[in-house]
This record gives sequence, structure tokens and C-alpha cells, in this order.
Amino acid sequence: MKKSMLILFTAVLLAGCGGNSDKVSKTCTMEEDGTSTVLEMEAKEDTLTKVAMHLGVTYEAIDIKKSDLETSDEATEMFLGMMKELLLEELEMSEDEGYNVETKLGDKGFEMTISAEANLFEQTFDATSLSEMVTSLEKDGFECK
Repeated sequence: MKKSMLILFTAVLLAGCGGNSDKVSKTCTMEEDGTSTVLEMEAKEDTLTKVAMHLGVTYEAIDIKKSDLETSDEATEMFLGMMKELLLEELEMSEDEGYNVETKLGDKGFEMTISAEANLFEQTFDATSLSEMVTSLEKDGFECK
């Protein structure tokens, strides 16, 4: 009995002192036609604090071979720059607005990560909270967990 009371007390103490009970994380994904989009969102209660978007496009989807892009650093950089510009324009985002953008060639295709202060993503997705962001993404076909 003493042992179970001690375990119960410890569990209650840890739950009360965790300090992270109001932090929430959501990941929303969509895959179609050789492209994938993953949004990782963090919030304090329902207020977004951090958002990162990961985009992937397979080599098959853009009808190009990885070996063709690896012929020179110049060819790789030119391709990465072109894809970055094309996708940012499609998403109506810009590094000038404060988005941090990283691109690379992965094993399966082109990869781009966009991160920024949560308020920039809120404006882009017309959402002011995590729940609104998830609702907006689910309406667009994303699966959120």
C-alpha cells in the first residue's frame, strides 16, 4: 500500500510540476503526385509559437535525374535556386518577409524547409491560432495529428 501511494504521489507531483502541460504540437501532412508537404506547429495553449514547413518533390515528379543535377556545383545551385523561387512564388512567400528558407537535393528529390515566426504563417494561412490553422489545413486536404 505504501509503495502504491508513493507512486501515486510521485505521478501527481510530476504532472503538477511539468510546466509543459500548456504546450501543444501538431503535425499536418499531405502527399500527392510525387510531392509532400509537412507542417510542424508548436503552440502555447492555442497560440502558435513556431511553424516549419517541409516540402519535397521527387525527381520523377519533375522529370529529372539526380545524376543530371550533380554534374557540377553550378548546375545544382542553379536548380535549387530555380525550385526555391518557383515554390516560394506559388506559396506567396518571400525571404524578404522574414521566412528562413533552406534547400537541398535529397535521396528522393528536391527538399525545402521554410521556417518563421508563427505570425507570418498565420497571415499566409489566414489563421490566428493553432486550432484555426489545423482547421484551414484539414479543409485543404491535410491530415493532422
